[in-house]
Amino acid sequence: MKPLGAVSTARLRRPPAWLRHWEFWLALALAALLRLWQIDLTGFLDDQAALMTLARTGITHGALPITANPSSIGAYNPPLSVYLLMPFAALTLNPFPATVSIAVWNVIGVALCYPFALRYFGRRVAAVGTLLFATSGAAVNYSRFIWQPNYLPPLLVLWAITLYLGCVQERRRWFMAHMIVFLIAILLHSVAVLLLPVTLVAIALAPQRPRLGEYAIVALAGVVLVTPSLLWEALSGGYDVRALYHAALHGSQINLAVFNSLYQLLGAPGTGYFGPTAPYTRLSPIYPAINIAAAFVFALGYLALTIRIAHPALVIWRTVPAAPSIEGDDTAPALAGAYRTATPRERIGLLRRWMIAVYRGLRADAHWRAELLLWLWVSTPVILLIRHSVPPYVHYLLILFPAVFLVAGYAAVDVPRWLAAVGNRFARTNGEVPRWVTPVVVGALTLLIAAQAGQSLVYVASLSDGSFTALNGPGYPLSELAAVDRSISFFQRATHAASVEIITPTAARYRAPLDYLLVSEHPHRISLEANCLALLPTAAGSTLIVTTIAPSTQSRAAAFLPLLPSARLVGRIVAAGGPPFRVYLAQGTTPLLPYERTLDVSYHDTQGDALTLVGAATEGVGVIRLRWRITSVPAGHWLRVGLETPQGKPLAQSPANPLTPVTLQVHDDCQPSQWSAGETLFTWLSVPAGTAFPLTIGVSAGRLGLFTASLGPLRVLADRPAQTTLIPLQTEG
Repeated sequence: MKPLGAVSTARLRRPPAWLRHWEFWLALALAALLRLWQIDLTGFLDDQAALMTLARTGITHGALPITANPSSIGAYNPPLSVYLLMPFAALTLNPFPATVSIAVWNVIGVALCYPFALRYFGRRVAAVGTLLFATSGAAVNYSRFIWQPNYLPPLLVLWAITLYLGCVQERRRWFMAHMIVFLIAILLHSVAVLLLPVTLVAIALAPQRPRLGEYAIVALAGVVLVTPSLLWEALSGGYDVRALYHAALHGSQINLAVFNSLYQLLGAPGTGYFGPTAPYTRLSPIYPAINIAAAFVFALGYLALTIRIAHPALVIWRTVPAAPSIEGDDTAPALAGAYRTATPRERIGLLRRWMIAVYRGLRADAHWRAELLLWLWVSTPVILLIRHSVPPYVHYLLILFPAVFLVAGYAAVDVPRWLAAVGNRFARTNGEVPRWVTPVVVGALTLLIAAQAGQSLVYVASLSDGSFTALNGPGYPLSELAAVDRSISFFQRATHAASVEIITPTAARYRAPLDYLLVSEHPHRISLEANCLALLPTAAGSTLIVTTIAPSTQSRAAAFLPLLPSARLVGRIVAAGGPPFRVYLAQGTTPLLPYERTLDVSYHDTQGDALTLVGAATEGVGVIRLRWRITSVPAGHWLRVGLETPQGKPLAQSPANPLTPVTLQVHDDCQPSQWSAGETLFTWLSVPAGTAFPLTIGVSAGRLGLFTASLGPLRVLADRPAQTTLIPLQTEG
């Protein structure tokens, strides 16, 4: 016989039972495959560029970020997500390591989901729910790129674990850990605050209530976590408070759009930016069936969970006496019977007695509490978002992960029992589950999980073959932009160009990532928008000009370069997701072009911005090309050129539809990453039909870049508010 100590040691060394469950390892393998396979093809757009810029600038300039990027309502997100990116930004400009960290974090979330669900809901719910979580197209998609909401699903598993430790397992000191995790979730995305009612219910039902000292520690932790945001509010004059106030009190409406978002959350990314030959597009006819099946399984699971919660409450309603019973007296009517004959005032008392009995029943039944919290986790945010001032986007509902999948798992538990009950009633099976039921249910769920996994794999495979439109959705993948960066460096060395100019899309969604990856931290590279072209003076040497969009009306600069005598095409750079980038070498002087009229109008302001309008020409119908010479380097990097009325106000173009209350300002922006004195600048203006000549050209300048301030020895930085003021320049000549 083994000594007692040896037996105890063997038990301590025995791994948890869930590590021996095959479905756990299958879910983990699928989660890792779908989230990490070809992760270098991740999309990189303006939000990702803004977050990485703040993180990188904070490291390189020794400053503390006090905001992240702006949210959909205009307020700025707290900087916690930037802090999570800063360790990676300290090592490299490349966002790839940070992207991998988010994917791995979400794989960990799937791994945590299984033992949590197994502990509180049983093996079948844990297996089905975790496998659905691992393979869901939306869950996979939101795990493969940098963004604040993408940190939430694994964090919410920790939120649930700490919640259940206190409310279900009756542990002490659960409250502090739970609230700190909850505060972090809110700081990552404010929509997480919609889960506050769930936490409040758990506190009310928890056998071990939080102590006063725990509340004090949580309050102190909250102050520490929100201090950067408080600094930003103080420096910006309450910018976010005003934005939140406006969003909360203006334009609020009630509709059922949240249910459409929930339906999309259970599906996968659309095919809108894939071409007709892409594998993801060719298989698109089957995607609605997958999405409908996922929604149907969730609906069945939600119905099953609702019945489980309601049934004990209904039993209490039918069995608890309407009044305190006397010992030995079993004739007192139940609440349900007394309610039928009671007066309105008596009914209020009966309902109150029923609610007290339900509360006591919940506190006495740990399993009932566990299922109630899961039901509230799914239901509360959806109910609260029925009324909204901003459309409930799909990512708002990421706070439902992984609860929606665990709820769907209840379909695997209760649907066979329902079928058995039907069989018992009509086929006299004595309540036994027919032999065919379990294989059918398991087979249907297996097919759904396999279909979701296959859909996610095809999505990534379609990104890898380049059959998508980068400027219509995902942007250029990281690996493609890294290859473009290497090609630009090759052309610069081969042509001995002194500098590189990159013509980027006008939309910030696609311009910002190119600025971050191809221009920032490259001292000899600049970027300009699609309708702006700068040529350095001859003494500065030759310039390599790369156009990232095809010549068209969307890029006047790209269409103009082939007509420029001082520029010649030297090559092309192939990038998946769009036409090849054209590479030009510009050198020598830029003489006046045919039909170009010579002008001499100077613009300046008190901040040192100065430029001269030296020429103009018509280019097609209703388009004017303006030639400028930069006299003094503008400090703000933001130049707006527009038409003005004789009173000096911007010219308003009437909309085509007089019933549309929209006024279009006739102007164009030029936002180079840097200026050079003496360079020639070309800009374009679209002139509305019927505009009287001669025209009055107005120029305004404003600042771009991050907001910085010093608070004693502390230097802080923030994303700049969108309402940056443009100051008109004065004219001479």
